[in-house]
Amino acid sequence: MKKLNGLYRCDKRSQLYHEFTTIEVKETDKTYIFKLVDNNWRYSFGHVENMFKDKLRVVIKKNKSAHAIQRWNDGSFTLYPYRAGIPFYFAPIRTTVKEVES
Repeated sequence: MKKLNGLYRCDKRSQLYHEFTTIEVKETDKTYIFKLVDNNWRYSFGHVENMFKDKLRVVIKKNKSAHAIQRWNDGSFTLYPYRAGIPFYFAPIRTTVKEVES
């Protein structure tokens, strides 16, 4: 399976508002590195906010982590912060950050 690298977005839409968060992901052999790019949530994003705390970047070890990550065949993934609450589904919006800069 290809490594998770690029920009990913988690969306929540309703009739009144559109909430989303965008993160940049870089996968290494032993870790996932998440960088918070944009966060526009009004409610129910507490676990991910706690995961990032006051930082814009968080490193999650693949083998020993409080957070669960499930990768899917279409290149997306589900993040389950602290293995509690509701998991968040992130879909790719671009394959590499260099495409954004070009």
